[in-house]
Amino acid sequence: TVQDAKAGIDGRFVIQKLAAGRLADGAVSPLELVGQAQLAQPAVQAAIDLKSRLQLTLPAGEPARLGFEDLKLGVRGDAFGVRKLDARLEGTLTVDGASGALDARKLRLAVSGEREGLALADTKLAIHALTYEPARRALRLEALELQLAGRRAGDEVTKRELLLGLAKI
Repeated sequence: TVQDAKAGIDGRFVIQKLAAGRLADGAVSPLELVGQAQLAQPAVQAAIDLKSRLQLTLPAGEPARLGFEDLKLGVRGDAFGVRKLDARLEGTLTVDGASGALDARKLRLAVSGEREGLALADTKLAIHALTYEPARRALRLEALELQLAGRRAGDEVTKRELLLGLAKI
């Protein structure tokens, strides 16, 4: 059970499977998690599966730094107002707990779901590199590609592509 007023989370996570190698400072170990998110706030009823190689960095007296290599994260169910959500994220992701910084490489997101009459299917987002540093108020994005497909109120949305080839924003 999780009740975190500051983060706005209220509900529970049910872990059906958790397998990990050696979790120690600097060690890289396999990680597999299968479970369910049953949250009232935000509204989430979804199956979650995660596979990755996890690298922990544990600086003394500070929040951990988490590195996910070969990340495969899936979420299926109803979440954030989206019904029949099927989201899959793959790539490499590093999160610095102390600074809130985020570094992502070769991210690929595939999403299907329905919300307010819009049904997305086979929608994909690919990002070559993304760096976010909140202390510097800096965001760096390289090579974004977006493919949209779906329908809204009976109208077919043909596949649309937005490609920013090796552009730096």
